[in-house]
Amino acid sequence: MADINKSARNERKKLLATTLNTLGLAFVVPGVILPLVTLLYGAEMPKASYWLVFALWWTTQAVLLHLSARTVLGRIEE
Repeated sequence: MADINKSARNERKKLLATTLNTLGLAFVVPGVILPLVTLLYGAEMPKASYWLVFALWWTTQAVLLHLSARTVLGRIEE
């Protein structure tokens, strides 16, 4: 019975880590992809300082979510 509970806890941790990592990837879209597409298509960009802060904030959040997912995976029981 203990092995089943441990397996269930490990699977929940894996699902949480996957969710955090996927959310982090979703944060990359506005932080990295959107500015690149804007530049490629020659669309009008907002003020440079504002755009840089916007991109850095989203990218930082993505990295933090990814690191959180790695921390959760590190707590998997053997």
